[in-house]
Amino acid sequence: QISYDSPQAAAAAALQLRELRERIVILLMFEVRNRLLLCENYKAGFHKAIYMPFGWLAQGWWMESDTDCTPDQLTSMSTGFISAQALLWRKDTSTVLSCSTNMTAGDFKQVWLE
Repeated sequence: QISYDSPQAAAAAALQLRELRERIVILLMFEVRNRLLLCENYKAGFHKAIYMPFGWLAQGWWMESDTDCTPDQLTSMSTGFISAQALLWRKDTSTVLSCSTNMTAGDFKQVWLE
């Protein structure tokens, strides 16, 4: 957990993760703090962790240019992340899912319940 949006706070958290040798990292933070932590871990060479951000994060949340790292560097750090959210089913069932080119939220629910 990082209590404020700063590279220094993210660097301290990243150092602690490296010292603990954590490879599965649960992120209970807003998007900017997630990006700051990924960036600090990138700069330190801590590349093999699996990140699990919880909450409603915008699609492509790691692509913002508000850290010392490029979007490509943050993409390399976020590849393979596992995301979790508290809401199981979307209310807007006709929305096409961002992880599919043609499956809607309603289609997914129907397949899941089969």
